[in-house]
Amino acid sequence: MPGMKTLFFMFGLPGAGKTTWIKENLSALPRISADFIKKTYDDYDPDNPGAVHERSVKDAEKLFYTNLEESEDFSFDGGGISNSYSTRLITAAKKAGWKVVLVHIDTPLAVCLERNRERARTVPEEALVDKAVKLTRCLAKLSLLVDEVVTESYYTDKYLFFDMDGTLAAYQFLPIGIHGGIDFVDGEHFRYAPPVKPMLNRAEEFSVAGHSINILSAIPDGMCMVHKKEWLSREAPFIPDKNQHFIGNKRFKHEMLRNLLKKRKISFQDVLVIDDDHKVLDQLNSIGIHAVHPSMFLCMNPKGHHVT
Repeated sequence: MPGMKTLFFMFGLPGAGKTTWIKENLSALPRISADFIKKTYDDYDPDNPGAVHERSVKDAEKLFYTNLEESEDFSFDGGGISNSYSTRLITAAKKAGWKVVLVHIDTPLAVCLERNRERARTVPEEALVDKAVKLTRCLAKLSLLVDEVVTESYYTDKYLFFDMDGTLAAYQFLPIGIHGGIDFVDGEHFRYAPPVKPMLNRAEEFSVAGHSINILSAIPDGMCMVHKKEWLSREAPFIPDKNQHFIGNKRFKHEMLRNLLKKRKISFQDVLVIDDDHKVLDQLNSIGIHAVHPSMFLCMNPKGHHVT
């Protein structure tokens, strides 16, 4: 939209890094923030910022409308997740003929909570969690109102670790013998597992885009590892042998990966795990490793690695 003035409307949880992003990307533009405004009040108490919160929000809105009439491009930090407030301001900007860019600072709740605890001025944790609950719904609604959405993700997804059974290969219901066991040797179940083509194609897209593609899969015995490696060489030749990691029990995937990342000096922030087992996902996310279900991974793309 050539010639249109642009409003950069910040969106994200408290502690997500909105202020940092503005300093790094929009430092030359005027900025409106209720948090900055409240610090100018004579009765502002850093130990009790909530006492002037409502006033600062109203003053920020007044300044917002003034900027729509008088200013060039500017940024507005709404301070978190507020659908009705944000909708009202974005709608006003659109009616005034502005281009609106919604800048989503996508930082996980656990990181925001940790940053919040380290701040001198904290947001009550219950309120922060409540905002996180509403985030997806609010983002979806606001995205329909703006001209463009820019997502800045906390995670880089440089290193992807894929489960195999139920993720890259179709989940199989295996025959159980009369003694309660499964014959993995004679059955060769993993050698001939049907490939999940959409997952393999998307994984290869990430590989072409420069992401490191790895395997983190459980194996009941040594023969299964042979069969899985054969399957990978046939169905996923873009995954090098040195990136294929196997563990005897999936319950310890999170521990193995934690130790592997430590050895390879890889930050948790650079890792994405794709696994169909919800318990495994919970274990990984609980220690700060980003882990998603295959259905979510299929909604991601390597260009900016965000949900589309």
